[in-house]
Amino acid sequence: ISGVELPDGWYLVQRPKYECRDDGVPAQLSLGGELLSLFVEEHVMVARICCWKDGKRVWSVLHSSEKGDHHLEADGDLPPEFLSIRDAFTKKKGETSYFEIPCSLAASLTGYQYDGPLQERPLFEVLALPPWWERLLATYPGLFWS
Repeated sequence: ISGVELPDGWYLVQRPKYECRDDGVPAQLSLGGELLSLFVEEHVMVARICCWKDGKRVWSVLHSSEKGDHHLEADGDLPPEFLSIRDAFTKKKGETSYFEIPCSLAASLTGYQYDGPLQERPLFEVLALPPWWERLLATYPGLFWS
């Protein structure tokens, strides 16, 4: 588990191969602030971003290629950036999967691109090592706090 403060005020926590499926965790972590949770599983082409504020989920965007290249579920009070990102991908409908929409939204909101060039990635600080069995299993999601 590693973390880094991003230039625009977000704090990024990265935990490899972990999807937070318990809503209680982000709800608790977002008390008194805002939290974005990005989960990316490239080998099955699933990407999900959720926003939590003061203990409540505000919005979420999900793409799962098992439901098709152009699958997209979005709900809640979505940020304005979502519409422009979605519309840009909709125009390329025949050319690309919607997998990048949640990832692009996270990058737009935080300034951090999970799969960006190595030389552009910030220097992370190790916060904790997960148990050895978790290190054997493995995606690269992020949690962002502001």
